[in-house]
Amino acid sequence: MLLCFFSILHACDPIEFRSFEMEEYLWKADIVVYGRETERFDAGDDTFPDRKDSTFQVFCVMKNDNEASPIPATITLEMVEPLNSCQGTHYNLNEDIILALTRTESGNFQWHELNVTPDGAAYEATEENLNRAIWVCGLIEQQEPEGRTADDGLPHCPPRPEIHRECVTCSQTSTAIDCENNDNGSDSNTGGGDSDNNGGGDSNKGSFLDIKWMNIILSISIFSVLYQKINY
Repeated sequence: MLLCFFSILHACDPIEFRSFEMEEYLWKADIVVYGRETERFDAGDDTFPDRKDSTFQVFCVMKNDNEASPIPATITLEMVEPLNSCQGTHYNLNEDIILALTRTESGNFQWHELNVTPDGAAYEATEENLNRAIWVCGLIEQQEPEGRTADDGLPHCPPRPEIHRECVTCSQTSTAIDCENNDNGSDSNTGGGDSDNNGGGDSNKGSFLDIKWMNIILSISIFSVLYQKINY
C-alpha cells in the first residue's frame, strides 16, 4: 500500500511531464485574464474544511471562452488553498499576473491547471510577458472586464500592436514536438484570434484531466484504505 502511495506521488514528478511554454499554455487555457488577487478567505465546508477562496481584480480579459457571459471586474477564485503536490500555481497577494482560468459549476472561476508541476496557471505580468501574450492565438481581441470604471486607477489592457502578423500557439524559440505541430493557419491580429478562441482552445478541453480534483480523490481513497488497514 505504501508502495502504491509513493508511486502516485512519483507521478507528480515534473521529469515525467513535458513543460509548456507560456504561449502554448495560454493558448490551451479556457480563459486568460490580467489582474491581481487581493484577498483570501475561508470557504470551508464538511468536505473541504481547510478550503480557501479568493477575490481577484481583473484589469483585462485577454481571452473569454463564452462571449455571451462577460467576465466581471471582480471575480471569486475557488479552491486556491490548500494546494497538493501536483499543483504548480504560485504567486503573491497583490502581485500583477497573467492567469489561466476555467469556469466552475457555481458560476465562479478556478485556476485552469493544464499540467502538473513545474507548470502553473500564473505568469508574472512583466512588460515582456504582456507583449508576448498579446500575440497568442485567441488573446488578440482583448476586452475590459464588465463593470470596469475608467478612473479606478488600475492598469488596463496592454496596447494593441499596430503591425500585423500571424498569431502564435507556442513560443518562437520552442522545440517541443507537440507545440510545433499546432497549426495556427493564417490568422493575423485582424480577426484570426476569434477563430482560434472558438476552436483551437476548445479542442483541448477534453484532453486534460482536472488534476486538482483527481489528486484529491486519490488522496481520500488512499487514506481510507490505510485507515481500514490500521483498524484491522
